Amino acid sequence: MPTLTGLAPDPRQPGYRLIEVDRGRFASLPVDALAALPLPLSPGVELSAPVLARLQELADVEAACRAALRALATRGRARRDLRRRLIQKQHPPGAVDAALARLDAQGLLDDRRFAVEYAARHAARGRGSARLVADLLNQGVDRAVADIAIGEA
Repeated sequence: MPTLTGLAPDPRQPGYRLIEVDRGRFASLPVDALAALPLPLSPGVELSAPVLARLQELADVEAACRAALRALATRGRARRDLRRRLIQKQHPPGAVDAALARLDAQGLLDDRRFAVEYAARHAARGRGSARLVADLLNQGVDRAVADIAIGEA
């Protein structure tokens, strides 16, 4: 059975713990997510298959969330487009959905705001409304949201 060999505060992220399993770095996970595990974690504890699987799920969600934040740091993106990109990068679909829900709850993912910014930026470059609607629909924005965004732009 795998053994938890390290559990220490992550110096780069307050509220996170660095986890080592069998003397290898496993993940950096939020403290609140670790508190929800069925048993308290401490170095030397043997990890059962369900606990290890849950830790892997948490690590997958964290990795998808970090990848989404990196993508959003470069420019705004529609939710469906971001989901498609994360899945293309081999993140598990369940982890991607959980990560997007977390970003949505934090107010970092908003299709309406993205559509308005996109429409304003591209309308200033001379794109017509039909082209803007097509672009927004291709990126996964709802038709009604795209129409409202173009009207505001």
